[in-house]
Amino acid sequence: MLRSLVGSEMCIRDRDVFEGSGDAISGDGFWGPGLIYAWQPWSGHYAVPPTVWASAHTNQFAKPGWRILWAASGNLAAGGSYVSYMSPDGSQWAMVLETGQAACHHCNYDNTTYATVPQTVHIQLVSPLAESPVYLWHSNQSHWFIQLGEVEVSAGRLELVVQPDSIYTLTSSTGQAKGATSSPPPSSQSFPPEWSDDFESYPVEGVAKYWADQCGSFQVVVGDGGNKVLEQRVLEPAGVNGWGQELAFPTSVLGGWNSSDSNVSVNLHLPVAKLHHAQPSFVWRAGRVFGGRHVSSRRLGSVADAKK
Repeated sequence: MLRSLVGSEMCIRDRDVFEGSGDAISGDGFWGPGLIYAWQPWSGHYAVPPTVWASAHTNQFAKPGWRILWAASGNLAAGGSYVSYMSPDGSQWAMVLETGQAACHHCNYDNTTYATVPQTVHIQLVSPLAESPVYLWHSNQSHWFIQLGEVEVSAGRLELVVQPDSIYTLTSSTGQAKGATSSPPPSSQSFPPEWSDDFESYPVEGVAKYWADQCGSFQVVVGDGGNKVLEQRVLEPAGVNGWGQELAFPTSVLGGWNSSDSNVSVNLHLPVAKLHHAQPSFVWRAGRVFGGRHVSSRRLGSVADAKK
């Protein structure tokens, strides 16, 4: 778990986290980079992985407008790294240190200089920072984002023994906290064994529940027959707003990755006048979508069918 935690810390320092809430369907090929997992809207279940506490080591201390102190950032002698931050007025500071063996396949970060033994870090503070108390926060395999109290500072100097496989934050600021829920999350449940939707309960241009768009944008509109339908609304060439392997055609996914054998029926209509003239236009149904691919599919209709 700490490997994931430290790897996420590296990503967060370099760029924005991939997604705040990891609500991609588990098994769709893009599972894992979110701070909080909420992939079962039908059950309300969610999970808080270590990545949220890796993020807290930086963004509960360095606020918008703070700057990185490059002269006080770098690699630790026995493995690991550190990054320092300062408030715009120069009155507050924070230093984040990590010593874990970590890798991130989302940004191709590969930490090959991780720490294997404890090491002592010496820090020299200058006025006016030397006059402020310094507080320590720590995460490792056994606990996440725990305040360890105040660090002794003498004449602006402090020492910190840094353990392997850890994240530390030293800071002069206060007010940080490890949040907790008032009640446990609802239990995990499989997708309902029976499900149907005529889309009549949604507002026009609304989003239908449980559908997860992978490419294109599907919204509820009033169809040609006067009833509400789920329509693919992006008329630009396919893939313009695609994500993940640049999917070739607009695709929306429904259901859970572990669903058993299913019978699926759908009523469809291809309004020829709305279709982009340069696009191959058809509707297809795929089953057991996994890893951005599908196990079985069936083409349900095409422009040629619609013109008949």
